[in-house]
Amino acid sequence: MESSRFKVTSDIISKKAIFWAVILFVAITLGRLGYLYLEMQNSKARLAKTGSETLSVLTMEHRDYYQKLFSDGTIPLSDRTLPALPAYSSYDISRRFSKKNFFRIRIQTVSDRARNERNKADATETEAIDYFKTHPDAVSYFRYIDREDGGSFYQYALPLRITQRCLKCHGDPDEAPAFIKKRYKNAYGYKVGDLRGILSIKTPEAKVSAFVAPSFWIQAVYDFVLFIAVFFLVRYLIFKFRTFSHDLEEDVEKKTSQLRQSVKMLDEYKKALDDSAIVSKGDLEGNITYVNDAFCAITGYTKEEVLGKNHNILRHPDTPDEFYEQMWDTLLSKRPWHSLLRNKTKDGGDFYVEANVYPILDAEGEIREFIAIRYDVTELMQKREEIRRSYTVDKLTGLPNRNRFVEDVGRLDNPNIALVNIDGFNAINDFYGIDSGDDLLRQMAQKLASLDEPLYALSAPFGRVRHRRPRRAQCRGVRDPGSSL
Repeated sequence: MESSRFKVTSDIISKKAIFWAVILFVAITLGRLGYLYLEMQNSKARLAKTGSETLSVLTMEHRDYYQKLFSDGTIPLSDRTLPALPAYSSYDISRRFSKKNFFRIRIQTVSDRARNERNKADATETEAIDYFKTHPDAVSYFRYIDREDGGSFYQYALPLRITQRCLKCHGDPDEAPAFIKKRYKNAYGYKVGDLRGILSIKTPEAKVSAFVAPSFWIQAVYDFVLFIAVFFLVRYLIFKFRTFSHDLEEDVEKKTSQLRQSVKMLDEYKKALDDSAIVSKGDLEGNITYVNDAFCAITGYTKEEVLGKNHNILRHPDTPDEFYEQMWDTLLSKRPWHSLLRNKTKDGGDFYVEANVYPILDAEGEIREFIAIRYDVTELMQKREEIRRSYTVDKLTGLPNRNRFVEDVGRLDNPNIALVNIDGFNAINDFYGIDSGDDLLRQMAQKLASLDEPLYALSAPFGRVRHRRPRRAQCRGVRDPGSSL
């Protein structure tokens, strides 16, 4: 169920990714084309302005050169030489230049008070003249003129101001040459610094576009093809991602199933371990971090009482320090430790466990914690003690029997042995009964035990008579040679 939901979600995400990728690439493509278009417009304006500035320098130098020739008399000013004046000749030169250059640029000196009608400023040129009148410090004028009839152009202008040599023809009309007064009736009365007109340079926008547009379309087509290629590359990558994602989903589903199975098995192992063993975990200092229910059941502590406490709360006082030192040496060397251990409960009682303590290592091989798995062997130890006691203790008197006697003699050097006999013991059994004989043996044992000497055995070693009693009883004692007995 979860896997199916995950696959559906993945498909939806993939479809959304493709949709938004398309939207993104369309937006980027349109944005790029828009940017290229604006850049083309700026490039056209820069080209027109730079070209106009270059031509204006040439034109002004040409104008100044010929004006100087006329003003210093190199070329005499007359009706015959008048067409050589720059103001007169600019119209014809501009018309010829406009026909022969690729951009069809027009260069002409015009004025709002023209002497010759062909040099009269048109509406856009008049705006340039008005601009220089209101901005006397301006050195140039540039503007794009957009016309609905398709004749849009870039207007560039430089101010033409009256100099001293201009006053000869444009100053006092009475001082002007006779042929000037005869030919022209206006454009007099100027002073030095007055605005006479402008140098007008007009660059048709269509011609500039024809020059710049091919590079724009080449760049636009290149970007479009590039974006299409990138789009299909992204589309391919998304497809590969979906394939990879599908394979990854199947692998994840498989691994998840295996992991669930492993977790389930681990839970079963843990349950089996908790049901059969006493389990606790501790940190590197031996402080308890986890206990199971079996731990609480045998120790008498609750989980809240032991968590955070040290494991030494279980230590039995009879256990020597060397025992635990050996344990820690083994664990800190990253080896498991096994031993029979005697512990104490919360109320001070004893219990025995078969303890197995394992150091838990991380990926770097460092100890992270310890886990102790114990098995309760208290009942086994009690049975063992009962068996040992029945083997070494006489049931009737409670004193060590012959087996214990043999063990102890083997541990002593040069022991002294005393033998006490009860002669005619069989008669006591016959006359007073077996119970009376048993009572006599118990009293005899108590009497000898009160001597505070190591009494080791009380028995009937010489065979049995009726009522299962020996003919005479013997009591042996063993002590070291230095004993007072």
